[in-house]
Amino acid sequence: MSTAGISLGSPYGVSPDLLAKLTAELAATIQGLPYLFARSSYGDELTLHFGTERRHTHPKLKEKVRGTHVLSVRGSAWMLRSGVTPVMVGCGVVPNPPPGGVKPFNVTALESGALIGQGAKVARATPLAVGGLEAIGLQLELDDGSWFMVLPTPPDRDGDDLPEPADWELLTPAKVLRVGPGPNYLVEEFGSRRA
Repeated sequence: MSTAGISLGSPYGVSPDLLAKLTAELAATIQGLPYLFARSSYGDELTLHFGTERRHTHPKLKEKVRGTHVLSVRGSAWMLRSGVTPVMVGCGVVPNPPPGGVKPFNVTALESGALIGQGAKVARATPLAVGGLEAIGLQLELDDGSWFMVLPTPPDRDGDDLPEPADWELLTPAKVLRVGPGPNYLVEEFGSRRA
């Protein structure tokens, strides 16, 4: 397994050169892939599945399917504007909400496939410098007019010594891209261990 890490630092946010590198990484990894489905998992972690469906190899999960590419959002706020129906849903505290507001997260509507067109392809994946936090968000634009935005939130400073989770991750068959906390991203390649 090889690992590469990049710290994106500047006094106000992130370096444009390093944001460009992350943009290229995302373009090579997820752009053009079809959207499959969304799933809420343990702790209300949202996962968006792209690519082609795969069955889990673990016996306890053999009935579950996943996408070859999975975007996971943990400790971040997010918004989804549907290209299928005129609605915007979100979870977490969204800074500067759009006019008309954001409806609270409705896992049933999202998991039903009523908000993003089945098979809509990722037209663009853009990392975003999140001002004031020195963090990196993400905006995915799909060709059905939907877009999904991840907005990192301030770190939880409750005194425990546990490491903060990544703001968002993209798992692929060959690697995992972890972004955050803060202005950092890490690419871990699996090598020949995974297909």
